[in-house]
Amino acid sequence: MSRPKAVLVSEISDLLRGWDTPIFLDHDSPPASVAGVPDELRYGFIVSGELMAPRPFESRRFGHTDRVGGIYVLRHAPDDPKPFNRDDYALVPSQRYPGQLWIDGRYRHPTEHWADHDEVRQLLDVCVI
Repeated sequence: MSRPKAVLVSEISDLLRGWDTPIFLDHDSPPASVAGVPDELRYGFIVSGELMAPRPFESRRFGHTDRVGGIYVLRHAPDDPKPFNRDDYALVPSQRYPGQLWIDGRYRHPTEHWADHDEVRQLLDVCVI
C-alpha cells in the first residue's frame, strides 16, 4: 500500500463538479499530488466527486470513512495485456486537518485494471474535457 498524499481542498475543488460529471485532465495537466507518473507513461487523469455529497468508503488505510471523490490515473502500458492500465485513488477528507484531503490508494479492480483503446474512449465519452 502506498503512502497517501495530501491535497488541499482549494487545489482540487474546481474539479469536483459531481459524481456524474467526471473531468478529464490530459497528461500535461495532472493534479500536483499525482504528477509522479513518468511522462512517457502518463496518458491522463479522470477526476470526479462532490465535496458536499460524500459516499461511505472502506479504506485500507483509514478504515470506514467518507469518499468525496476519486482520481483514475490512466497510463500507457506497453508491456501489459492491453495498451492502457488504470488505477483508482480515493479522495478522503482528513480528520485532523480541515481543508485537506488524502489521496488514498491505489485501488485496482481485478478485471478492470487493463483497458484497450475502445474502453478508454468510452471512459472519455462521459467526461468534460
